Amino acid sequence: MLKPAPLRVLAKLEELAVLRTRLALADIGARERAAARERAALRAAVPNEIDAASTLPGGPAPLGVWLAAARTLERRLAAEAIRLETERRALEQSLRERHAAMRRLEIASERLARQEETARAARECKAADELAVIRRARLRTPERG
Repeated sequence: MLKPAPLRVLAKLEELAVLRTRLALADIGARERAAARERAALRAAVPNEIDAASTLPGGPAPLGVWLAAARTLERRLAAEAIRLETERRALEQSLRERHAAMRRLEIASERLARQEETARAARECKAADELAVIRRARLRTPERG
């Protein structure tokens, strides 16, 4: 018969995997927020750079270089946001699956523990009944001596 202890160990291992996945999700969330802040700061800087370009002695040429670099950075940040979102969705799916697996193992372990306890109680009851039958039999038979 399968024992509940190994199932509890497997459930704990799944719980650790769930925690690791949650940490990875938190890390991705932090990276998503950082990328969003960087994109917002870049967008906010564009009007300031355009205003400042009119006062620069080099004219609009440095502005054009800066805007091209800003556009490249914006594309890179957008691609990073898409990659992080894809990774986050995959981790969320993994988290759901791992949590379900952990719960199934916990339930199976609890069920086996209950079955084991029921079987133990039945054995004890049977042993007590057998002992009672033996005592009655002894009380009914006279001592030989």
